[in-house]
Amino acid sequence: MLSNRKGGYFNKLFYISLILFLYSISILVFALINTDFAEWYCRGISSFFRWVFSFLTGFVSFSVVEIFLFLFPFLVFYIVYKVIKCIDKGVFAWKYFFKATLIIVFIASFVFINNFAVCYFRRPVEENLNVNKKPLSREELYKATDFLNNELEVSLNSIEFSKDGSSVNPHSWSQMDKLIDNGYKKLYQKDKFVSMIHSMPKKIILSPIMTYTHISGVYMPFTGEANINTNYPDYVVAYTVAHEKAHQRGIANEDEANFVAFLAMLESGDEYLRYSALMNMYDYFLDSAYKYDKELYYHFMDNTNDTIKGEMYSYYTFFKKYSDSKASEVADAVNDSYLKSMGDKDGVESYGKVVELFAAYISKNKGLPG
Repeated sequence: MLSNRKGGYFNKLFYISLILFLYSISILVFALINTDFAEWYCRGISSFFRWVFSFLTGFVSFSVVEIFLFLFPFLVFYIVYKVIKCIDKGVFAWKYFFKATLIIVFIASFVFINNFAVCYFRRPVEENLNVNKKPLSREELYKATDFLNNELEVSLNSIEFSKDGSSVNPHSWSQMDKLIDNGYKKLYQKDKFVSMIHSMPKKIILSPIMTYTHISGVYMPFTGEANINTNYPDYVVAYTVAHEKAHQRGIANEDEANFVAFLAMLESGDEYLRYSALMNMYDYFLDSAYKYDKELYYHFMDNTNDTIKGEMYSYYTFFKKYSDSKASEVADAVNDSYLKSMGDKDGVESYGKVVELFAAYISKNKGLPG
Protein backbone atom coordinates (compact mmCIF):
# COMPACT_ATOMS: atom_id res chain seq x y z
CA MET A 1 0.00 0.00 0.00
CA LEU A 2 1.12 3.58 -0.56
CA SER A 3 1.87 5.74 2.47
CA ASN A 4 -0.62 8.53 3.18
CA ARG A 5 1.85 11.14 1.94
CA LYS A 6 2.68 9.26 -1.26
CA GLY A 7 -0.99 8.45 -1.73
CA GLY A 8 -1.78 12.16 -1.53
CA TYR A 9 0.78 13.00 -4.22
CA PHE A 10 -0.50 10.12 -6.34
CA ASN A 11 -4.10 11.34 -6.12
CA LYS A 12 -3.02 14.89 -7.00
CA LEU A 13 -1.18 13.58 -10.06
CA PHE A 14 -4.27 11.63 -11.07
CA TYR A 15 -6.54 14.68 -10.88
CA ILE A 16 -4.01 16.91 -12.70
CA SER A 17 -3.71 14.35 -15.52
CA LEU A 18 -7.52 14.08 -15.65
CA ILE A 19 -7.83 17.88 -16.02
CA LEU A 20 -5.21 17.87 -18.79
CA PHE A 21 -7.08 15.05 -20.53
CA LEU A 22 -10.44 16.84 -20.33
CA TYR A 23 -8.81 20.04 -21.61
CA SER A 24 -7.37 18.11 -24.57
CA ILE A 25 -10.70 16.50 -25.41
CA SER A 26 -12.38 19.92 -25.40
CA ILE A 27 -9.67 21.27 -27.72
CA LEU A 28 -10.18 18.33 -30.06
CA VAL A 29 -13.95 18.86 -30.10
CA PHE A 30 -13.50 22.58 -30.89
CA ALA A 31 -11.04 21.67 -33.67
CA LEU A 32 -13.54 19.21 -35.16
CA ILE A 33 -16.28 21.85 -35.09
CA ASN A 34 -14.27 24.87 -36.24
CA THR A 35 -11.47 24.70 -38.83
CA ASP A 36 -10.35 28.26 -38.08
CA PHE A 37 -9.89 27.35 -34.43
CA ALA A 38 -7.86 24.27 -35.40
CA GLU A 39 -5.72 26.41 -37.71
CA TRP A 40 -5.12 28.99 -34.96
CA TYR A 41 -4.30 26.34 -32.38
CA CYS A 42 -1.98 24.42 -34.70
CA ARG A 43 -0.04 27.56 -35.66
CA GLY A 44 0.15 28.83 -32.09
CA ILE A 45 -0.22 26.66 -28.97
CA SER A 46 0.39 23.34 -30.73
CA SER A 47 3.45 24.81 -32.45
CA PHE A 48 4.83 25.78 -29.04
CA PHE A 49 4.28 22.26 -27.69
CA ARG A 50 6.02 20.72 -30.71
CA TRP A 51 8.94 23.12 -30.28
CA VAL A 52 9.31 22.26 -26.59
CA PHE A 53 9.38 18.51 -27.20
CA SER A 54 11.77 18.75 -30.16
CA PHE A 55 14.00 21.07 -28.10
CA LEU A 56 14.11 18.70 -25.12
CA THR A 57 14.98 15.66 -27.24
CA GLY A 58 17.28 17.67 -29.50
CA PHE A 59 20.10 17.57 -26.97
CA VAL A 60 20.90 13.99 -27.96
CA SER A 61 21.83 12.74 -31.43
CA PHE A 62 20.11 9.37 -31.07
CA SER A 63 16.38 8.68 -31.36
CA VAL A 64 14.82 8.80 -27.90
CA VAL A 65 11.77 6.85 -29.03
CA GLU A 66 13.95 4.11 -30.51
CA ILE A 67 15.83 3.74 -27.22
CA PHE A 68 12.47 3.58 -25.43
CA LEU A 69 11.36 0.77 -27.76
CA PHE A 70 14.58 -1.08 -26.93
CA LEU A 71 13.87 -0.72 -23.21
CA PHE A 72 10.10 -1.31 -23.39
CA PRO A 73 10.22 -5.14 -22.99
CA PHE A 74 12.42 -4.76 -19.90
CA LEU A 75 10.03 -2.14 -18.50
CA VAL A 76 7.05 -4.46 -19.01
CA PHE A 77 8.96 -7.33 -17.38
CA TYR A 78 9.84 -5.12 -14.40
CA ILE A 79 6.23 -3.98 -13.93
CA VAL A 80 4.91 -7.56 -14.10
CA TYR A 81 7.60 -8.67 -11.64
CA LYS A 82 6.69 -5.91 -9.16
CA VAL A 83 2.96 -6.66 -9.47
CA ILE A 84 3.49 -10.38 -8.82
CA LYS A 85 5.78 -9.63 -5.89
CA CYS A 86 3.25 -7.27 -4.33
CA ILE A 87 0.41 -9.76 -4.83
CA ASP A 88 2.47 -12.47 -3.11
CA LYS A 89 2.98 -10.14 -0.13
CA GLY A 90 -0.71 -9.30 -0.08
CA VAL A 91 -0.06 -5.57 -0.41
CA PHE A 92 -1.02 -4.98 -4.04
CA ALA A 93 -3.88 -2.51 -4.53
CA TRP A 94 -5.67 -2.83 -7.85
CA LYS A 95 -7.17 0.62 -7.54
CA TYR A 96 -3.69 2.20 -7.57
CA PHE A 97 -2.65 0.10 -10.54
CA PHE A 98 -5.83 1.14 -12.39
CA LYS A 99 -5.25 4.81 -11.53
CA ALA A 100 -1.62 4.63 -12.63
CA THR A 101 -2.73 3.20 -15.97
CA LEU A 102 -5.25 6.02 -16.39
CA ILE A 103 -2.59 8.62 -15.56
CA ILE A 104 -0.40 7.27 -18.38
CA VAL A 105 -3.34 7.25 -20.81
CA PHE A 106 -4.43 10.78 -19.82
CA ILE A 107 -0.95 12.28 -20.17
CA ALA A 108 -0.24 10.44 -23.45
CA SER A 109 -3.56 11.70 -24.85
CA PHE A 110 -2.74 15.27 -23.75
CA VAL A 111 0.63 15.16 -25.53
CA PHE A 112 -0.68 13.56 -28.72
CA ILE A 113 -3.72 15.81 -29.11
CA ASN A 114 -1.88 19.06 -28.37
CA ASN A 115 1.27 18.20 -30.30
CA PHE A 116 -0.27 16.76 -33.43
CA ALA A 117 -3.84 15.43 -33.54
CA VAL A 118 -5.42 18.89 -33.65
CA CYS A 119 -3.40 19.64 -36.82
CA TYR A 120 -5.39 17.05 -38.78
CA PHE A 121 -8.37 19.39 -38.63
CA ARG A 122 -6.71 22.65 -39.68
CA ARG A 123 -7.26 24.30 -43.07
CA PRO A 124 -6.11 22.22 -46.04
CA VAL A 125 -2.73 23.19 -47.50
CA GLU A 126 -4.33 24.07 -50.83
CA GLU A 127 -6.42 26.71 -49.02
CA ASN A 128 -3.35 28.13 -47.29
CA LEU A 129 -1.52 28.21 -50.64
CA ASN A 130 -4.63 29.51 -52.43
CA VAL A 131 -4.65 26.79 -55.10
CA ASN A 132 -7.52 24.72 -56.48
CA LYS A 133 -6.80 21.05 -55.79
CA LYS A 134 -8.96 18.55 -57.68
CA PRO A 135 -8.81 15.07 -59.22
CA LEU A 136 -6.74 15.15 -62.41
CA SER A 137 -8.04 14.51 -65.89
CA ARG A 138 -5.89 12.47 -68.29
CA GLU A 139 -4.73 15.67 -69.98
CA GLU A 140 -3.82 17.32 -66.66
CA LEU A 141 -1.97 14.20 -65.53
CA TYR A 142 -0.05 14.16 -68.83
CA LYS A 143 0.88 17.86 -68.67
CA ALA A 144 2.05 17.73 -65.05
CA THR A 145 4.06 14.53 -65.60
CA ASP A 146 5.64 15.94 -68.76
CA PHE A 147 6.52 19.15 -66.91
CA LEU A 148 8.19 17.13 -64.13
CA ASN A 149 10.06 14.97 -66.63
CA ASN A 150 11.54 18.06 -68.28
CA GLU A 151 12.43 19.71 -64.95
CA LEU A 152 14.07 16.52 -63.72
CA GLU A 153 16.16 16.13 -66.86
CA VAL A 154 17.46 19.70 -66.53
CA SER A 155 18.39 19.08 -62.87
CA LEU A 156 20.70 16.17 -63.81
CA ASN A 157 23.54 18.47 -64.89
CA SER A 158 24.90 18.99 -61.39
CA ILE A 159 24.19 15.55 -59.87
CA GLU A 160 26.80 12.87 -59.25
CA PHE A 161 25.89 9.20 -59.68
CA SER A 162 27.57 6.03 -58.41
CA LYS A 163 28.43 3.01 -60.57
CA ASP A 164 25.16 1.27 -59.66
CA GLY A 165 23.19 4.21 -61.09
CA SER A 166 22.07 5.77 -57.81
CA SER A 167 22.56 9.47 -57.11
CA VAL A 168 25.00 10.58 -54.42
CA ASN A 169 24.08 13.15 -51.80
CA PRO A 170 27.14 15.46 -51.55
CA HIS A 171 26.14 16.80 -48.12
CA SER A 172 26.82 15.58 -44.62
CA TRP A 173 23.83 14.87 -42.37
CA SER A 174 24.11 18.22 -40.58
CA GLN A 175 24.65 20.13 -43.85
CA MET A 176 21.56 18.56 -45.39
CA ASP A 177 19.55 19.35 -42.27
CA LYS A 178 20.60 23.03 -42.37
CA LEU A 179 19.76 23.31 -46.06
CA ILE A 180 16.29 21.83 -45.55
CA ASP A 181 15.69 24.06 -42.52
CA ASN A 182 16.76 27.04 -44.65
CA GLY A 183 14.16 25.97 -47.22
CA TYR A 184 11.51 25.85 -44.50
CA LYS A 185 12.59 29.28 -43.27
CA LYS A 186 12.05 30.74 -46.75
CA LEU A 187 8.74 28.91 -47.02
CA TYR A 188 7.68 30.34 -43.64
CA GLN A 189 8.51 33.86 -44.81
CA LYS A 190 6.15 33.34 -47.76
CA ASP A 191 3.45 31.25 -46.09
CA LYS A 192 3.15 31.49 -42.29
CA PHE A 193 1.15 28.26 -41.95
CA VAL A 194 4.43 26.31 -41.62
CA SER A 195 5.81 26.57 -38.07
CA MET A 196 9.42 27.62 -37.41
CA ILE A 197 11.18 24.73 -35.64
CA HIS A 198 14.84 23.72 -35.90
CA SER A 199 15.63 20.21 -34.76
CA MET A 200 18.13 17.67 -36.08
CA PRO A 201 16.46 14.59 -37.63
CA LYS A 202 17.34 11.34 -35.86
CA LYS A 203 18.94 8.40 -37.66
CA ILE A 204 17.27 5.09 -36.81
CA ILE A 205 19.91 2.59 -35.62
CA LEU A 206 17.89 -0.40 -36.86
CA SER A 207 17.22 1.13 -40.29
CA PRO A 208 17.99 -2.10 -42.26
CA ILE A 209 15.44 -4.01 -40.16
CA MET A 210 12.96 -1.13 -40.35
CA THR A 211 13.11 -1.30 -44.16
CA TYR A 212 11.15 -4.57 -44.05
CA THR A 213 8.18 -2.50 -42.85
CA HIS A 214 8.58 -0.25 -45.96
CA ILE A 215 8.62 2.76 -43.64
CA SER A 216 11.18 5.40 -44.56
CA GLY A 217 10.51 7.75 -41.66
CA VAL A 218 8.29 8.45 -38.65
CA TYR A 219 7.43 11.65 -36.85
CA MET A 220 6.88 10.88 -33.17
CA PRO A 221 4.60 13.45 -31.44
CA PHE A 222 5.48 12.07 -27.99
CA THR A 223 9.14 13.04 -28.40
CA GLY A 224 8.93 15.70 -31.12
CA GLU A 225 11.47 13.76 -33.22
CA ALA A 226 11.72 13.27 -36.97
CA ASN A 227 13.02 9.68 -37.15
CA ILE A 228 14.66 8.65 -40.42
CA ASN A 229 15.35 5.24 -41.97
CA THR A 230 18.81 5.86 -43.45
CA ASN A 231 18.95 2.51 -45.26
CA TYR A 232 17.11 3.89 -48.28
CA PRO A 233 18.89 5.46 -51.29
CA ASP A 234 20.12 9.03 -50.82
CA TYR A 235 17.39 10.76 -52.82
CA VAL A 236 14.70 8.99 -50.75
CA VAL A 237 16.40 9.75 -47.43
CA ALA A 238 16.67 13.46 -48.22
CA TYR A 239 13.00 13.69 -49.16
CA THR A 240 12.00 11.70 -46.07
CA VAL A 241 13.85 14.17 -43.84
CA ALA A 242 11.91 17.05 -45.41
CA HIS A 243 8.63 15.08 -45.13
CA GLU A 244 9.04 14.29 -41.42
CA LYS A 245 10.08 17.89 -40.78
CA ALA A 246 6.78 18.95 -42.38
CA HIS A 247 4.94 16.86 -39.77
CA GLN A 248 7.13 18.43 -37.09
CA ARG A 249 5.97 21.84 -38.33
CA GLY A 250 2.26 21.01 -38.05
CA ILE A 251 1.45 19.55 -41.47
CA ALA A 252 -0.40 16.39 -40.47
CA ASN A 253 -1.95 14.93 -43.63
CA GLU A 254 0.43 12.80 -45.68
CA ASP A 255 -0.17 14.27 -49.14
CA GLU A 256 0.21 17.76 -47.69
CA ALA A 257 3.42 16.81 -45.86
CA ASN A 258 4.74 15.40 -49.14
CA PHE A 259 4.03 18.63 -50.99
CA VAL A 260 5.27 21.00 -48.29
CA ALA A 261 8.47 18.92 -48.14
CA PHE A 262 8.76 19.27 -51.91
CA LEU A 263 8.41 23.07 -51.73
CA ALA A 264 10.90 23.38 -48.85
CA MET A 265 13.51 21.39 -50.77
CA LEU A 266 13.10 23.62 -53.80
CA GLU A 267 13.28 26.73 -51.58
CA SER A 268 16.58 25.46 -50.11
CA GLY A 269 18.36 26.55 -53.30
CA ASP A 270 20.43 23.35 -53.32
CA GLU A 271 20.76 21.36 -56.55
CA TYR A 272 20.75 17.90 -54.98
CA LEU A 273 17.73 18.64 -52.80
CA ARG A 274 15.91 19.98 -55.84
CA TYR A 275 16.76 16.79 -57.73
CA SER A 276 15.57 14.67 -54.79
CA ALA A 277 12.27 16.57 -54.60
CA LEU A 278 11.67 16.26 -58.36
CA MET A 279 12.65 12.58 -58.42
CA ASN A 280 10.30 11.65 -55.59
CA MET A 281 7.47 13.66 -57.12
CA TYR A 282 8.08 12.01 -60.49
CA ASP A 283 7.77 8.61 -58.75
CA TYR A 284 4.35 9.64 -57.41
CA PHE A 285 3.20 10.74 -60.86
CA LEU A 286 4.39 7.54 -62.49
CA ASP A 287 2.58 5.53 -59.80
CA SER A 288 -0.57 7.54 -60.46
CA ALA A 289 -0.28 6.98 -64.21
CA TYR A 290 0.28 3.25 -63.67
CA LYS A 291 -2.91 3.00 -61.56
CA TYR A 292 -5.19 5.03 -63.79
CA ASP A 293 -3.70 5.04 -67.31
CA LYS A 294 -1.08 2.41 -68.11
CA GLU A 295 -0.72 3.70 -71.67
CA LEU A 296 0.36 7.05 -70.24
CA TYR A 297 2.71 5.31 -67.79
CA TYR A 298 4.53 3.38 -70.54
CA HIS A 299 4.70 6.52 -72.68
CA PHE A 300 6.61 8.36 -69.97
CA MET A 301 8.81 5.38 -69.15
CA ASP A 302 9.81 5.26 -72.81
CA ASN A 303 10.58 8.98 -72.75
CA THR A 304 12.42 9.12 -69.44
CA ASN A 305 16.11 9.98 -69.48
CA ASP A 306 18.39 6.91 -69.19
CA THR A 307 20.14 8.36 -66.13
CA ILE A 308 16.80 8.72 -64.35
CA LYS A 309 15.91 5.18 -65.38
CA GLY A 310 19.23 4.13 -63.86
CA GLU A 311 18.17 5.71 -60.54
CA MET A 312 14.86 3.85 -60.75
CA TYR A 313 16.53 0.53 -61.53
CA SER A 314 19.02 1.02 -58.71
CA TYR A 315 16.11 1.59 -56.32
CA TYR A 316 14.33 -1.51 -57.66
CA THR A 317 17.48 -3.59 -57.11
CA PHE A 318 17.88 -2.24 -53.58
CA PHE A 319 14.23 -2.77 -52.63
CA LYS A 320 13.83 -6.25 -54.13
CA LYS A 321 14.91 -8.10 -50.96
CA TYR A 322 12.46 -6.07 -48.84
CA SER A 323 9.47 -6.06 -51.20
CA ASP A 324 7.74 -9.28 -50.10
CA SER A 325 7.47 -8.73 -46.35
CA LYS A 326 4.78 -9.65 -43.82
CA ALA A 327 6.05 -6.84 -41.61
CA SER A 328 5.16 -4.34 -44.34
CA GLU A 329 1.61 -5.71 -44.54
CA VAL A 330 1.13 -5.24 -40.80
CA ALA A 331 2.73 -1.76 -40.82
CA ASP A 332 0.60 -0.76 -43.82
CA ALA A 333 -2.60 -1.94 -42.14
CA VAL A 334 -1.76 -0.14 -38.89
CA ASN A 335 -0.86 3.09 -40.70
CA ASP A 336 -4.00 2.87 -42.84
CA SER A 337 -6.19 2.44 -39.75
CA TYR A 338 -4.44 5.28 -37.95
CA LEU A 339 -4.81 7.73 -40.85
CA LYS A 340 -8.49 6.85 -41.29
CA SER A 341 -9.08 7.30 -37.55
CA MET A 342 -7.67 10.83 -37.95
CA GLY A 343 -10.31 11.61 -40.59
CA ASP A 344 -8.30 10.81 -43.73
CA LYS A 345 -10.69 8.57 -45.65
CA ASP A 346 -8.01 7.65 -48.20
CA GLY A 347 -5.72 6.14 -45.56
CA VAL A 348 -2.30 5.18 -46.95
CA GLU A 349 -3.54 6.06 -50.44
CA SER A 350 -3.40 9.72 -49.37
CA TYR A 351 0.40 9.81 -49.88
CA GLY A 352 -0.15 9.65 -53.64
CA LYS A 353 -2.75 12.44 -53.60
CA VAL A 354 0.22 14.83 -53.64
CA VAL A 355 -0.04 14.77 -57.45
CA GLU A 356 -3.23 16.83 -57.23
CA LEU A 357 -1.54 19.46 -55.07
CA PHE A 358 1.45 19.63 -57.40
CA ALA A 359 -0.69 20.05 -60.53
CA ALA A 360 -2.81 22.75 -58.86
CA TYR A 361 0.29 24.62 -57.68
CA ILE A 362 2.11 24.74 -61.03
CA SER A 363 -1.15 25.67 -62.78
CA LYS A 364 -1.61 28.69 -60.52
CA ASN A 365 2.05 29.75 -60.29
CA LYS A 366 3.05 28.87 -63.86
CA GLY A 367 6.01 26.88 -62.64
CA LEU A 368 8.06 26.08 -59.56
CA PRO A 369 10.10 28.16 -57.09
CA GLY A 370 13.89 28.04 -57.11
